[in-house]
Amino acid sequence: MLEVLPLKRPRSLRQWYLDRDRINLSPSFERRSAHWALRDKQLLINSVLNRFDIPKIYVADFTYVESSLNERRTPFAMIDGKQRLTTFFAFLADELRLDDTPVFLDGKNVSGDGFSYIELQHRFPVLARRFEEFVPTVMSVISDSLEDVQELFIRLNLSVSISGPERRNAMPGPLPHLIRDLSVHEFFRKYATFPINRGQDLNAAAKFLLMENVQGFASVKKKDLDRFVEAAKDKTKDDFQAPHAQANQTLNIMTRVFRTSDPLLSGQAQICAYYWLARTHGTNHGARIRDFLQHFELERAKARAASTARAAGEDVPAPEATLIEYNRKVRSPDDKRTQEFLFATLESALQAFLLHTTSPLPGMP
Repeated sequence: MLEVLPLKRPRSLRQWYLDRDRINLSPSFERRSAHWALRDKQLLINSVLNRFDIPKIYVADFTYVESSLNERRTPFAMIDGKQRLTTFFAFLADELRLDDTPVFLDGKNVSGDGFSYIELQHRFPVLARRFEEFVPTVMSVISDSLEDVQELFIRLNLSVSISGPERRNAMPGPLPHLIRDLSVHEFFRKYATFPINRGQDLNAAAKFLLMENVQGFASVKKKDLDRFVEAAKDKTKDDFQAPHAQANQTLNIMTRVFRTSDPLLSGQAQICAYYWLARTHGTNHGARIRDFLQHFELERAKARAASTARAAGEDVPAPEATLIEYNRKVRSPDDKRTQEFLFATLESALQAFLLHTTSPLPGMP
């Protein structure tokens, strides 16, 4: 179920500010975004002072029905518009100052350059009230589906700067739905630490589904993923039921391999190799794979340091050639042959690691 309605009781900015503890501003399903520059925040405040229109704000509204999305048991949770709302709150808390952009008042332009909210109240009380009493358009999103919330975000942002993964997942056909379903798996929400503000979770999910569809590694560049989704537009979900189920099962395994908020998952360069390693060996070796990967990353770091030292003329032992090649290839990981090399290297090193260690390395859990 998904309904989008105007908020049943519109609130002014001051009312939202006073009720700010009743809004979960950072739910797990909110698309993380880059912080605005000071200039952008000042321009937004100036827009309100000048009575310009601003985009709608969308919140998950839990005042209608109980929802599993209500993580903090608050009446509202942010979906789209967090930067706008927190900018308003910061100004009302006297944490932001105006810039030199003029404000039209009583038939003339006035300047509040450098004014805080309190100073605006003293010098231009009419403008302070105008800001306090401004009623933003806030839309209530009524849903119990994380996937529906994500699709809503994508569709809301199709007309603005949107990433390739987000645009791809608004294409017709069965695959966008299946990709979105994978992208809301707890692996992406609780374990992976790479950014998802530009649809990186959607991108990774699409890679996994493509790999499962071909039962192995494949080129997963943007054009390949776009072609995969486009070619399937006339098919049905049933045609991809097996690949989707296997991808979901592998993600379940990955939550047993990795830790929550895992630093090993801060980037996506090795994500396909990690995925296939978990798929192939995760059931038997579980968390031992993570011990290995942490050890492998230490060895990679040593190899990089040794290469740098030798290039500077220092007399240090040469790093292992395989690690040098791994470090080189991981810079461009979306090619099929590169993925095969990364996985083969990891698998071989994992077997050696398991053979020579019966317990975690010193200092490792």
